[in-house]
Amino acid sequence: MPPPKEPAFRIPFITGWLITLNVLVQVARQFLSEAQDNVAVDNLAFVTGYRFDWWGALSLLTYQFLHANWTHLAMNMVTLLAFGSGLERVLPGYRFLLLYLASGIAGALFEAATANPATGEVLLGASGSISGVFGALIVLLGLNRLGTRPINLALMIAIVLVPMVVMGVFNVGSGGLPVAWRAHVGGFGFGLIAGWALLALHRRRI
Repeated sequence: MPPPKEPAFRIPFITGWLITLNVLVQVARQFLSEAQDNVAVDNLAFVTGYRFDWWGALSLLTYQFLHANWTHLAMNMVTLLAFGSGLERVLPGYRFLLLYLASGIAGALFEAATANPATGEVLLGASGSISGVFGALIVLLGLNRLGTRPINLALMIAIVLVPMVVMGVFNVGSGGLPVAWRAHVGGFGFGLIAGWALLALHRRRI
């Protein structure tokens, strides 16, 4: 009897639940009035420049599950599906979830540290988290790639970072909405560092 066929594409557990949670949050917001939604965003989004209290600390997590609109959500979830599915196969379970959330936190803190504190920028979305996932994926797969021509990491990092900065500075592809490109860069940088740290730890255990 032949073994059962594996599905051509299977969404890993944590990646699937992250996508589901992001979608459910956006759906739930549709049942709020505009005033109620504004209150929710004001309290759950991360605001740079102030709110150094427990609620502000909590917003480092909650902002990652809020999105400006359905287009913003769809773009992020497609990207999460692509990169998250790859990384979760080499970094399964809670380690993937911790890296995802920590990348979002690092992205928000980098935005707060480098942006004008007087502007009080409001951060929404999973872009910093997903950028961190991509950064770790580049390292973990790039340095372990089979074959005689490994990925040029420096070139790959430049290819990723330059569009991030250009799109953020000139608001390219954002429909006129401001892009928190510093959060993308911060999350991506954290993911790179985490990827190298995980790889070094793995090699020490071998």
